Amino acid sequence: MQPPAERPFWNPYVAGFCLGLVLLGSFLVMGFGLGSSSAVTRLAVGAVDLVAPKAVEANAYFSQYAGPGKKVLEDWMVFEVLGVFLGGLVGAYSGGRLRSEVLRGEGVTKGRRLALAGAGGGVIG
Repeated sequence: MQPPAERPFWNPYVAGFCLGLVLLGSFLVMGFGLGSSSAVTRLAVGAVDLVAPKAVEANAYFSQYAGPGKKVLEDWMVFEVLGVFLGGLVGAYSGGRLRSEVLRGEGVTKGRRLALAGAGGGVIG
């Protein structure tokens, strides 16, 4: 089964308005807005807990998220980030834009583009 033909992007003003409605809904239903930092923190602490549980127990910040009797996935933000990822995949597929490619400028090889992207990610990380 092939994905549908590529469709045009949404109007950015309509997309921004819809995103604002989602944010408003989040405030009304959950009492606070959208975010992803707590999900990344929980997943990182969970990974550390798998490898070095004594380090998590010894650290006051880490131990509030993981350790004996605590569940890393009990925060709704973890599932929000998972939903954003899956929603992006569904949106790209339904818009006919789900494909594997390396975008690059004129005269830039694929290898150089990947090396520069990796170096930039390393610097930012």
